[in-house]
Amino acid sequence: MILIRIYKKDNYIKIIKFKKDKSVEVKLIKTKELPKDLLLNNNHVFLHRGYKTVLLSDTMVESINPLDLKSRYPIEKFKTAIETKVINDVFNTIRSEKLDIYKILLFANIFIGIVILYFMVIKWLII
Repeated sequence: MILIRIYKKDNYIKIIKFKKDKSVEVKLIKTKELPKDLLLNNNHVFLHRGYKTVLLSDTMVESINPLDLKSRYPIEKFKTAIETKVINDVFNTIRSEKLDIYKILLFANIFIGIVILYFMVIKWLII
C-alpha cells in the first residue's frame, strides 16, 4: 500500500481539516472518491510532499487559501500593544507601597544619627 501511494501520489488528494476544538484531521482521499459536498476553489489547492492538498475548516464552507496572508490585526498595532504592556509591567513592578518597613527603618536611622550628632556637638561645646 505504501509503494502504491509513493508512485501514485497524483491520484490522491490530502485534506487537512482544522476543527473547533483545535485539533487537526488529515485524510488521503482518492481523486475519484472526493465528496461532492466540498466547495473547493482551484486557487486554494497546493502541493505538500507530492500530494495535492486542500485546507478545510469546520467553521467555513469554502476551502482555506494558504497564500492569503492578510491579517485582521495589523502588525504595527500588535507591536505597539506588546511594547505598551511591557512598559506598563515594568512601571507597575517599580511602584512600591507608600510606607513599608525599609522606609521606616531609614527614617529611624536618620533620626538616631541626628540625635547622636546633636549630643556630640553639645558635649564639644560644653568642653
